[in-house]
Amino acid sequence: MVRNPTVSELQGGISGPLYVGKSGNDITKAVDVGIWVATANAQGRVTVTYLLNPPYTLAEVHVNLVCLPLTKCAPGQYTFNAGAIPNLPTFSNPTPLVYPTCAGGSKAALAVHAAVNVVKVGSCEPPKAS
Repeated sequence: MVRNPTVSELQGGISGPLYVGKSGNDITKAVDVGIWVATANAQGRVTVTYLLNPPYTLAEVHVNLVCLPLTKCAPGQYTFNAGAIPNLPTFSNPTPLVYPTCAGGSKAALAVHAAVNVVKVGSCEPPKAS
């Protein structure tokens, strides 16, 4: 998901859904697993919080906050990357990101991405007496 929020919009907070499995960017094939929320503090520093619905948890998160045009499309090249998240249902980038100053009429772009796990709680059959 990519948006072009202003600092003012981020200071009020913006959010959107997190989708998994949108094959070929076809949203009708996706599963809504939660939401993300982006906010900026008074200094324009941006925090993105991921909030997943059970049984979904986070494995990785990626946030890109740069000026257009986007030159790095792979999530591993984004401004912020956190991998090996231990199946947490919520996560925020620990150090707020600097809102970019864009030149020549360019706008800031915010891209939010995550890798998601499904935590299944199974049940075993009780032991049988022999």
